[in-house]
Amino acid sequence: QEDPPGAPPAAEQAPDPSDRWVVERWEAVDLWFHTLAVAGVEGRGLLPLYSRQYAERVRARKDSLGVYPTMLDGAAGRISRTVDHDDRLAFVHVLPLYFPDASVGGACDSAPRWWRTCLRIPAVVTSSVNWSA
Repeated sequence: QEDPPGAPPAAEQAPDPSDRWVVERWEAVDLWFHTLAVAGVEGRGLLPLYSRQYAERVRARKDSLGVYPTMLDGAAGRISRTVDHDDRLAFVHVLPLYFPDASVGGACDSAPRWWRTCLRIPAVVTSSVNWSA
């Protein structure tokens, strides 16, 4: 296949920047997925969405710091049962991706309302937590 007239040879063409993957960290998204993983949410597919080893490592770290159980740990069973068995919550795994500009504080302000409304459990995270520590 020949190059178009006036175009540099294919070997000299710069790669299209839209062909690259961009990886970013969003603390609010990290917190969301951390919550689902620690709660033991499995998902509906053949493969688990979250690593069981991650939850085990978090538990071991909490034990070593003397902070186990947390409010999240106390609500974990109810969270996982509700998310895994309620078809209306199948979207929960992608929900934070629709809010890429959410800050941790904003997510913490919204998450308790979401947990109380959708899961009918007490809030597991509140905005009174100091996330910068």
